[in-house]
Amino acid sequence: MVKRSLARFQQGRFEISEIVIGMVIIVTAVVLFVVFAMNGKESVAVVATKTPMQVGHVIDASELVATSVPVGVAQLYFSVEQAQEVVGQVMSQAVTQSGPLPQSAVSRVDMSLKPQEALTAVSLNQGSFPPHLAVGNAVRIVVTPAADGSGGAVKTLTEVVVVHDITQASDVQQNTVVTLRGSVALAEQIAASGPVHLSIVAVPS
Repeated sequence: MVKRSLARFQQGRFEISEIVIGMVIIVTAVVLFVVFAMNGKESVAVVATKTPMQVGHVIDASELVATSVPVGVAQLYFSVEQAQEVVGQVMSQAVTQSGPLPQSAVSRVDMSLKPQEALTAVSLNQGSFPPHLAVGNAVRIVVTPAADGSGGAVKTLTEVVVVHDITQASDVQQNTVVTLRGSVALAEQIAASGPVHLSIVAVPS
């Protein structure tokens, strides 16, 4: 009799323990769900563009705004603290609509001039440079003689330079003007030559 009562008590206690464990599991799952749901709603401020931007576009401060993205993807974009670093940089990938500016779409090009560097503008005819030439591209320069034969022979200059700016041809400007960042000596070589041709050797990462 006592043994049967003890067996029932033990069986009942075992059943109660299972119920308690089940309730603990359910409560834990609910708490975790709430925590993850709250984290998913957390957001941080990042840099965004007001308008679409094409490859080679130099970013201006007036084109940037702040927006929010979920914290889980924030590392893909520039934080608002990095906004000043973005200004003056070059688009290496097109952005087709306004919104958060991906880090992968921007070339971190150092546009500041170093000692013994100079900016040299060259006027280029159509066909004397690749059509997809963009700011930040590293290029080699091929110089040719002028129409009267001055300027020496056709040769490729040894210095690799970076495209600093591009002004496309228009109704009032017949040729495309490309500004190159290189040495002062290179500027003198270009000035003493005839027509210039550019070949892309590297694009910014």
